[in-house]
Amino acid sequence: MEKIANITGPCSYLDENVTIRARFSDYSVLGNGAYATPIENLCKYRDECDIDPDDDCPVFNQTFRWNEL
Repeated sequence: MEKIANITGPCSYLDENVTIRARFSDYSVLGNGAYATPIENLCKYRDECDIDPDDDCPVFNQTFRWNEL
């Protein structure tokens, strides 16, 4: 299953907290709840950061539980 969600976190490239959109899939571990696996960074600022947005974005690479998105 996939989901697009808004996520918020500190961005060291913009030096502030930002909210970005991202696409996730669910990942379940036996005995635990489902986690969100980031698939695509949809941040509107990603071209300004001069980074690989799917590898280096601190907001995108946070760990979320699926039901928290």
